[in-house]
Amino acid sequence: MTAVLILYLLLMAMLTIYGLHCYYLAWRVSHSGAEWARRITELRTEGLRCLLGRAEWPRVLVQIPIYNEPSVVERCVRACAGLDYPPDRLTVQVLDDSTDSTREIADRVASELRAQGRPVEVLRRNHRAGFKAGALADGLAESDAEFVAIFDADFSPPSDFLRRAVPLLLADARAACVQGRWEHVNRWENLLTRAQALGIDGHFSMEQLARCSSGWSMNFNGSVGVWRASAIHDAGGWSAETLTEDLDLSYRAQLRGWTILYDNELACPGELPSTLAAFKSQQQRWACGSIQTARKLFSRVWSSEWSLSRKVEAMFHLFGYAVCPAMLILALMTPAVLWTLQHEAIAGWIWPVWGLVWFAALGPSLLCLMASRWLRRPWRCIRDLPLLVLFGTAMCWNNTIGVMRALTVPFREFVRTPKSGGRRRAMPAPRWSTYAVELLIGVTLSASIALVTRRNWYCAFPMPVLLTSAFWSLGCVGFREAARSRRQEELDDVDVDLELAGVEETADCEAVEA
Repeated sequence: MTAVLILYLLLMAMLTIYGLHCYYLAWRVSHSGAEWARRITELRTEGLRCLLGRAEWPRVLVQIPIYNEPSVVERCVRACAGLDYPPDRLTVQVLDDSTDSTREIADRVASELRAQGRPVEVLRRNHRAGFKAGALADGLAESDAEFVAIFDADFSPPSDFLRRAVPLLLADARAACVQGRWEHVNRWENLLTRAQALGIDGHFSMEQLARCSSGWSMNFNGSVGVWRASAIHDAGGWSAETLTEDLDLSYRAQLRGWTILYDNELACPGELPSTLAAFKSQQQRWACGSIQTARKLFSRVWSSEWSLSRKVEAMFHLFGYAVCPAMLILALMTPAVLWTLQHEAIAGWIWPVWGLVWFAALGPSLLCLMASRWLRRPWRCIRDLPLLVLFGTAMCWNNTIGVMRALTVPFREFVRTPKSGGRRRAMPAPRWSTYAVELLIGVTLSASIALVTRRNWYCAFPMPVLLTSAFWSLGCVGFREAARSRRQEELDDVDVDLELAGVEETADCEAVEA
């Protein structure tokens, strides 16, 4: 039993360190965030002066990697083609690996835009080698542009995006990339999108801002960024060795001496996953890819000439999803630990331990609250914090699967995150079994509440309540979503059958008349 308690305390210590690190990031933003905003303004002004000494604006390639995304591709292509930038210095590449109706939509929109004088081209491959990374690399090989802007299909850049981003790269010759902030077109669609929006605000306006303003390593987020083409080539180009090719390239470039700039005011609206199945798929891919990148670059980071603080922060960054299996194991151990502990044994030290744990657990929430204040969000956004805590806690099982795959499976196919484009469905109905595990964990953890209540261990009460509520909520929401999706599939099948029957009836009537 001593070994179990030691493991339990080690896991609590790990989660406590993670939470305290969030407090540190919040302090870094409060200490240097405003100064970094002024620095970005100075760089942009300096970059505009550099443009005065050039005969023309630098060539920019805009890449839109897509795969079976008919609901959003037209919106993105039209937005990219409408960027306020000299047309003769701009090329829009639609990197289409699709196998469905997306192909026809992309061709139609590109043809219309070319007729209007917009430089839009559609590039297709007869294979999917390298998936998104492979498509980006193949498209880059077809261009000699100095800078490369990348937008996923669910993003719609504002018209002034390039005119605000490019001067930053001109002002800083060692800047490999400028990363913008993600905004959300469907923030208020449902409870899930509201929770995601709050979490993403915290990631960009706190975590990314803290890393960049402190001189630490940060990452390009896969979209809403502009790369210097020479930096991509110098870092070794796009690689499909991990599921997070953006994180991989970002660290390889910074290990080569390049820097990445983050502009919190350079915002671009995108679409959040509106279904739980799509959100879980996205999170599992991010968890798997980040651990893959950590394994790949671990030795290179520690053998680099970076400062110790930068190396340590890189470990927090790359291994961030490791808290998910730690949280899951801690949750599953909680009933057994509470059952075996004697009241007298824990009375002396459980209060300070749990107090520190819960203080640290508020760290991620603090980042999100500070982000809302930093971005001047309405107060109703803060009300979504309990939703984020519930979804984030219960996702530890889903993300643990991604972490374990990164540690055991050499490579896994890139799975895009389905987006609805405001339509009813974004992906096929998930299997019921995908949510059964969350409910099973919730049932197991329910015993913890009974134990702490019976033994009056109210200092330990919040944790089992949070964990039980989180897993029960995720499981119930998942089952409800799966049932709704299956009903929608059945209705769609009926509509298709009726359409086919109508076509056959029309054909029969024409045959009789003939």
